[in-house]
Amino acid sequence: MATETKRERMTYLTVHDLVWINETVTGASLPYNYERLEAAMGAQYTYGISTDPLPSSAYLFEKLAFEQPFQYGNRRTALIATVVFLIANGYRIKCSDEELIAAFQRTISRESSPVELVCEISGKEGEGMQFGGELMSHPNMFALTKPAAQNHSQPVLLRNLVTEQCNRYRAVLANMATEDGP
Repeated sequence: MATETKRERMTYLTVHDLVWINETVTGASLPYNYERLEAAMGAQYTYGISTDPLPSSAYLFEKLAFEQPFQYGNRRTALIATVVFLIANGYRIKCSDEELIAAFQRTISRESSPVELVCEISGKEGEGMQFGGELMSHPNMFALTKPAAQNHSQPVLLRNLVTEQCNRYRAVLANMATEDGP
């Protein structure tokens, strides 16, 4: 089993960050349901001690993708927000665009859970991971990402990271737009 990546202090996305991500992926300033958006932002702060980015990112994805606070673009927002959250908290994505799309589509169709998505893009085995009060025991849930080797001594500039990931996953986002609005 991979070594746990726990952080003393995590980087969180604000409501403003999530609105900006949605505007970036959709190209429009859209109306949103503030209560749902606030719930999505708050989902990053998992119950108990919030020092593990993996369950926090799964909660974030779940709230954005399935509660849908924005008029449209929720799934693209969920994907970029989750990727940015993981990277900002010491993980790097190691899957191909095709693997990312496949994992994402399985999660959206509910063939797999947000936990399994995060596990697939985090490179970490999911055994023993807590999510929603359930102990996860999938043996290879974290195949597509892994903890980053370096530790950032400088704070991560989230806007730069969002822009970088939107550019990196431009084809993935374009592929998703047909199902997620303009």
